[in-house]
Amino acid sequence: MSNEAHVVSVETVENFRNRLIIYVQDAKRALDEVGDAVRKTREWLNYEKSQECRMEIKRCGKKLAQAKEELYSARLQDLQAQHAAKKVQVTRARRMLDEAEQRAKKVKKWIREYDHLVEPLEKKLEGLRQMLAQELPKGIGYLAETKKTLERYAEVGVGGGPKPASPEAVVPVAETVQNKEEADDS
Repeated sequence: MSNEAHVVSVETVENFRNRLIIYVQDAKRALDEVGDAVRKTREWLNYEKSQECRMEIKRCGKKLAQAKEELYSARLQDLQAQHAAKKVQVTRARRMLDEAEQRAKKVKKWIREYDHLVEPLEKKLEGLRQMLAQELPKGIGYLAETKKTLERYAEVGVGGGPKPASPEAVVPVAETVQNKEEADDS
């Protein structure tokens, strides 16, 4: 195994570092958007959709009560033609109420299951968030130090001689690792 690294371009290290910075910013923004979407969905289920279901049940209940009253009035007046139509209205109103109650049950089930289903995924996202906040900035710092080290080597040249004529620099790997370990210790 060789103790030297063949570096063609120090700028490549800097370009990678810059792209990594952009990636971290974009990833943090995406995680924030996902967190907002999870929170908004939870609020929508707990408040808006629940309220909508309650209002729909109330509205359907009123329609059913009104249809029953009209059916009762038609029976009292012994109006056969209206009696059949009123029965259909009662049946339709009862079915609409049943459907509204079923939707409300589904929403309640979604509310109960939402956190249970989403929490494991949120924990994974939190792990990614921590990596973006803690580990990748260390890597970005390491890349900056690596670039400085490579530039110093390029200035000094191999073996302390003059700067190489080509844009390539040969860097002893053992010294780069040692410099990184010294930086980590401080």
